Amino acid sequence: LMQKDTDPSINETVEDDTSNYGIFVGNAACELYAYIDIPTGYTAKKVVIYSSHDDIPVEVYSLNLTDGTISGEISDSTLETNDTDKDLATPYQGANRTALFIKVALQSVSKLIYGGFVTIEQS
Repeated sequence: LMQKDTDPSINETVEDDTSNYGIFVGNAACELYAYIDIPTGYTAKKVVIYSSHDDIPVEVYSLNLTDGTISGEISDSTLETNDTDKDLATPYQGANRTALFIKVALQSVSKLIYGGFVTIEQS
C-alpha cells in the first residue's frame, strides 16, 4: 500500500509493537492505494481488505498502466473493510496494460490495515 502525494504527514507506518501488526497513517486525511495485477484470462470478482475497524471505505477501479487513467468505480459504493460478502459491482477482466487500483481511506490514525485479497476466477 502507498499513500497519495498530497496527503499531509506522509508516513505510512507498520505497527509492530503490539500484538496486532498492520499499516497505519500519520494523519486522518491520508488515503492508501494498492495496485494489483490480474492475469489475462482471469476475472476479479471480489476485493476484501482486512482492518481493525469495519467502517473504512474501500474503492476499486481499473487502472490503465500506459497513461495512468482510471475507470469509474467498479466496486459497490458501500464496500468497506472486512466486508467479505460483496462482489465487485462490475467484475474486472484481467488484461495487458491494466491493473486493479484499490483506494482505502483510513479516516483515523488509530485504524490499522492488516492486508487483503482479490478473489479471481478463470474466464
